[in-house]
Amino acid sequence: MRRAVVFTGYRRVEYFRQSLASWSQARGQDGWDFFFHLEPSARLDQMKEAISDFFPRSRTTVNPRRLGVLENPYRALNSAFSAGYEFAVLAEDDIVVSDDVLEFFEWALPLHRTYPRTLVVNAWSDHVDPGDDPGFASRVMFGGRFSPLVWGTWKSRWDSYIEPTWDHDYSTGTPDGHQAGWDWNLNRVIEKNEFLVARCQLSRSDHIGEFGGTHMLPANFSASQSPSFNPHVPSGPFYLVAPDA
Repeated sequence: MRRAVVFTGYRRVEYFRQSLASWSQARGQDGWDFFFHLEPSARLDQMKEAISDFFPRSRTTVNPRRLGVLENPYRALNSAFSAGYEFAVLAEDDIVVSDDVLEFFEWALPLHRTYPRTLVVNAWSDHVDPGDDPGFASRVMFGGRFSPLVWGTWKSRWDSYIEPTWDHDYSTGTPDGHQAGWDWNLNRVIEKNEFLVARCQLSRSDHIGEFGGTHMLPANFSASQSPSFNPHVPSGPFYLVAPDA
């Protein structure tokens, strides 16, 4: 199965370098292709330099104009699936990952066949590590809300359910305009169709972008951080807690 990691990035070089440093330590990069979709900015050369330092064999696309947080992720994912990739992970410039994150996604590749209701695979988790559960780091569960903090899906799911319902202009959501955007809308698609979200209990991603983001306010930053994220997780088996149906 051809698989890709697609990044979006815009001007926040300090966060970007931390994110890339974490991804560069991820085990199991063989078989994965890395693509970067950058927004134009005064710091574009520094963004490109960061990519060159950590992922010199990747491919970078610079948007002719700023597409924004709704359209750039869409273009990044759609370009991968249009190029024939069967599974793609969306990464962002202000999210760090564990060193076994690709091993987790690799393990999850056949889930869409085993459980056809599976729509996405989440690397972020809000579970709290109890500290005395030896299976916590290895356990994968179905349920909970979709999180945009590093996630993957399959071309079949993208083509049939995610791409056609993508919110390009904040036109979804509540009548007062809240809870709009592609991530809020994807949760509604999941709920309406009773799709499954597969997530690891021990979070393999964490948000670091406290300042300078489009939507993130410093007052809300702590809610976007995982209580169980660990940057270093030994390789080991994953165990699935199967859904009821």
